[in-house]
Amino acid sequence: MRKISKFYYFVLALPVYFFVISQGVFARELTTNNELFVEVEEMIVPVVQRREVAGFFSIVLAVDCKTLEAAHKVEKYLPLIRDRFFWDLFVLLGVIWSPDFRTDITELKKRLRRRIDKTIGEDQVNDVLIISFQEHERRNANL
Repeated sequence: MRKISKFYYFVLALPVYFFVISQGVFARELTTNNELFVEVEEMIVPVVQRREVAGFFSIVLAVDCKTLEAAHKVEKYLPLIRDRFFWDLFVLLGVIWSPDFRTDITELKKRLRRRIDKTIGEDQVNDVLIISFQEHERRNANL
């Protein structure tokens, strides 16, 4: 029987070490506690250009809160949060929409995160999650 050198043990241990480190130190531990997620009901946002409806977007969001206390705060201010999300999306989509429009999800999430930070305070939520974002019934606006 052949002996395995110490070098091979080191090489075999290296991937295990990096896996353990990445799970503990560098990656945010995902919560399975559904109490920390607050779902924002579906919003139907019309795209209005030149006084005509060019289309509609439907969006469903969830807010990933850092603590249970923050989740309760989000639930308390949910009508105000929905209002700010709606008006921000209404203005944004009305300005940037065109027939070849493509959504920049990263920028959209940043905008929504800023709105929620202004509403309930900074460092309360981890992320604003986009569950669904769909465009419906495109019409040609007389541009």
